[in-house]
Amino acid sequence: MHPLFHLGMRIGPEWRRRVAAVGWVAVALPSFVVFVVHSVAFSLMGPVRDESPMRAVKGTVESWKRDVRHDGNATHSVTYVAYRYDFRGQPFLGTETTTNYRYQNEGGRKYEAERTAWQPERNEILRPGDEVTVYVDEASPGRSSLHPPQARVRFLTLARAVSAALAGILLSWLAWIYYHEPVEILVAAPSRAEAIAGVALGVEPVPAGFPGEEVKVAPEVAVIGRGEGTTRIDFPGSAAPTFRLSGLFPPVLLLAILVAWADPPEFATMKPGNLAIYAAIALVLWFIARPMTYGRAGRSLWIRGGVMDVVRSGVFVRGRKRLARNQIDRIESRWALSELSRFGESAYFDLVAVLGNGRRVILAEGLPRVEVADTLARLVAREIGLAPEQARSAEEARRRDLAIAHDALARERPSTRDPA
Repeated sequence: MHPLFHLGMRIGPEWRRRVAAVGWVAVALPSFVVFVVHSVAFSLMGPVRDESPMRAVKGTVESWKRDVRHDGNATHSVTYVAYRYDFRGQPFLGTETTTNYRYQNEGGRKYEAERTAWQPERNEILRPGDEVTVYVDEASPGRSSLHPPQARVRFLTLARAVSAALAGILLSWLAWIYYHEPVEILVAAPSRAEAIAGVALGVEPVPAGFPGEEVKVAPEVAVIGRGEGTTRIDFPGSAAPTFRLSGLFPPVLLLAILVAWADPPEFATMKPGNLAIYAAIALVLWFIARPMTYGRAGRSLWIRGGVMDVVRSGVFVRGRKRLARNQIDRIESRWALSELSRFGESAYFDLVAVLGNGRRVILAEGLPRVEVADTLARLVAREIGLAPEQARSAEEARRRDLAIAHDALARERPSTRDPA
């Protein structure tokens, strides 16, 4: 289900509880500290004085200069920026000065103070033509500044305080659940990788056969109907793995770290560093959403005259794929997902059609028992007109992969043997 995130960590309940404790101390607790700091800063700002409305416009740097003076362990720097901007069709010129004082004693501790609210990046060097955001007084367009007005600073401070409080509460709640009910989701590796790993661990292929008896399929797993030469099998997805909130703690913890890593005022800018953070956040969100949708998309199989239509009707995925009998090499069931929690271990299986060109088409996801998946594999193969040996159980498919891996390894060993 997550081939790129095949975590499969059997670290045990004790280590998962340590992850919950360390994650809370390292991320959730600092969130409450950030909330307290910004709340105090917000209360000390006082009410917003009557100010003319300030509008943000785009400007360009005209000149940039930084004077640095060293006095023992103290460093005093003054940055001058001249910029141009247009407001209501008229050009204007503005200036901004930033004073920075830094002191480092012999023990290595640093003291640094900013004298203005506007702070470019510490080592940023502006060049003529660089784009900056200018805040213009609408009543007097010649009055401008590169630092936001007090109302905006107050809003950002309050937003940071509220966001930190909500993040701390959410992470504390998830950490508490994860600590008491650690959930581990194990995802199946690709069949070749699983077979190679099995051979490396000394697993020997043994004959595996299909059980002869039919297993009754519950209606919440699949509904089978026949009429007018057509067989319809509906998979409602109601028997899919249950979603547990405790499994959200690790990815949400990573998401909180990524968001905190980005500077909130600069988060909306399209800088290369922020673009990388956007991609990482999107990846984490996908990782969170994917298990929620596994097995829940409704699927239907319409089989008539040796042709099968695979219909998907999920929220994120919709479509129809038609497969003819001569295109299908075999129908097999495979293990796809296991979930470990205090309720025990539950395994789920997928029903797959393997085509003659090697491609795989998923017919059903999240089947709750291997016996059910094997029975449905035999049923679909029979309805579409395949031979009995073209329906393979999960155990038989695994044994076949192991046999292929053993044969390939046996052929390679003579060629890699040292001639000496």
